[in-house]
Amino acid sequence: MRVLRANRAAALALLPPRLHHYLQGRIMVSVWYPEEDYLDLLRALSRILPKRNGSIYEFMGRQGARMDLKGVYRHMVFPGDPAATLKRCALYWHNYHDTGRCLVTIEGPGQARVDITSYEMTSPEMCEVQLGWYLEALRIAGAPKATIQHTRCVMKKEPWCRYEVRWQASRIATPESPAAR
Repeated sequence: MRVLRANRAAALALLPPRLHHYLQGRIMVSVWYPEEDYLDLLRALSRILPKRNGSIYEFMGRQGARMDLKGVYRHMVFPGDPAATLKRCALYWHNYHDTGRCLVTIEGPGQARVDITSYEMTSPEMCEVQLGWYLEALRIAGAPKATIQHTRCVMKKEPWCRYEVRWQASRIATPESPAAR
């Protein structure tokens, strides 16, 4: 919202009038906002942000994860344990979305898959935001070279979206990690 507010004239031109109220007043973390609004705000933001290599929506997902997981939701991160962090993040899906379900399956050391099912706001943009968000969550949890592939997608007539995740597995677990207990 800061970028949209800092570029108010451009944002007003890009946003439908029903969303202009977001450019004023305070956005509260504890208040539920329509997800349709979020997608429209992201689309406007994508036209205001400077062009960059790679997906702008993946970048926004990574920025969102960084803000959330180093801020109000920092308790979701298990430093040194990317698998536990992914599992915890899945439990918080409904803090962000009012439809769908996130299922994380740990397939082995340094391997997982994230399946998003029954999500009604699917769009190419939201798929890329999710990819960026989970990639950054892994990096914050201690997997700086994590990779993620979007291997199934409802936008391609698949029944759900799937993200295949890989990272360098570590034998070290921190005291607060479930693996250490």
